[in-house]
Amino acid sequence: MLQSKDPRPGLESNFSRAQLTVNNELKALGAKALEGAEARVTLFFRDAGFGAAPPAATEPPASKGLPGLLSAGGPYLALPEARCTSWKAREAESLLAGGDGGAIVDTRAGQALTIGSPDRLLLWQRSEREAWLVSVVSLDADDELALAQQLKTLKLSGAKKLKTLLTIEGPVVIFDSAVDGADVSRATSERLVLKLTPGKYEVSNKTERPDDGTELSIVRLKRKST
Repeated sequence: MLQSKDPRPGLESNFSRAQLTVNNELKALGAKALEGAEARVTLFFRDAGFGAAPPAATEPPASKGLPGLLSAGGPYLALPEARCTSWKAREAESLLAGGDGGAIVDTRAGQALTIGSPDRLLLWQRSEREAWLVSVVSLDADDELALAQQLKTLKLSGAKKLKTLLTIEGPVVIFDSAVDGADVSRATSERLVLKLTPGKYEVSNKTERPDDGTELSIVRLKRKST
């Protein structure tokens, strides 16, 4: 903003009023530009089927709308929210045997789902009975907005299903296993929360390449029909 001061006597008050007017005009222009940008993003996500765009943040949300995490060393871990604080980061090395995809393991905190890929992880909860955890292995820089549409076209045919079922009894917290669960509980920016209908869930793994520059490793959780 303007910070100058007219040195001539008698003009200081007039200049101050002019300065305030200009500053207010600049603020108004900036607000209008921001509102226009937010409106365009909201319309895009409504048309893409993901609902309204999330509130404005300091950094753009992962994949322009899907909640996501960045690895702190990994692998990622999904635990019932009620047992999240029992997790200790020193146990993370024991999860490496699960590979890059999704695996069901037993930990001191109980049954858990691990995702070994250290890539950016996105959460797409498709319904109350199904969710996709998407590791972005590679993505063209210009394709961020196209990713939402690409995910909608994927069928995950031929996905490899795990033999063990995952039991879900309430909210599930997904976070990087290199962080203590107690710290994750205090820092909402370091976790994703999955809310699915309680029951037994089938876990499937599939790598998809929607185009030459994109590779996605997807873990699907789908409630088993009774």
